[in-house]
Amino acid sequence: MAIAHTSNLEAAQLALSFVNRKEAPPPLLQSMLGEEGMLLHLRVAHLSAPSDKRVNDLLDEVVTSFVQKYAPHD
Repeated sequence: MAIAHTSNLEAAQLALSFVNRKEAPPPLLQSMLGEEGMLLHLRVAHLSAPSDKRVNDLLDEVVTSFVQKYAPHD
């Protein structure tokens, strides 16, 4: 199982700078906005005997890790 974490935030921030200046973003940037984003990291796991419980446990661990990394910190 592999889960790719991507982000398009940098392209969106760059496009916003053009919008704020009332300029059209360049065509390359416009095409980037329609993409999934850049690969941030890839998580790969191997389960020798996958079961519903093991897959659910793995997904819970991945989601928990993601939320801890990207949730706003107080």
